[in-house]
Amino acid sequence: MSSVPAFRLVEAGFSQPQVEALAEFMQTEAARRTDLLEVKAELKADIAGVRTDLLEVKAELKADIAEVRTELLEVKAELKADIAEVRTELLEVKAEMKADIVGVRAEITEVKEDISGVKAELLVLKWMMGFVLALVTAIFLKMFVH
Repeated sequence: MSSVPAFRLVEAGFSQPQVEALAEFMQTEAARRTDLLEVKAELKADIAGVRTDLLEVKAELKADIAEVRTELLEVKAELKADIAEVRTELLEVKAEMKADIVGVRAEITEVKEDISGVKAELLVLKWMMGFVLALVTAIFLKMFVH
């Protein structure tokens, strides 16, 4: 404390030790206030740093999200192309299978015709065998009856 305020305190009835104690207290409080202002400034600087870091992280995340979206679009395009390719291959296989089925049906028809021909020939052979059997039987009978 300066001498004028200290003199006034003494005039007001404070003792010299009380005035000195009050002066020391005021100096301590002033130091504490300065410390608080320093801490406040440091905290504001730290908050500003955290905000800057937060903005950087936000920008990085936005870039990462954009990259993932781009990759997702690329994968989607690749999948669409693959699906289209598989559909084309499926249509080709389907056409081949239809052609194979038509071929197999034609072969089945040929086999049926061959079987019909064989049946007809078999019928003729049966008649011929019956005729030969009847002829052989007639010859045997002629040989023994005579």
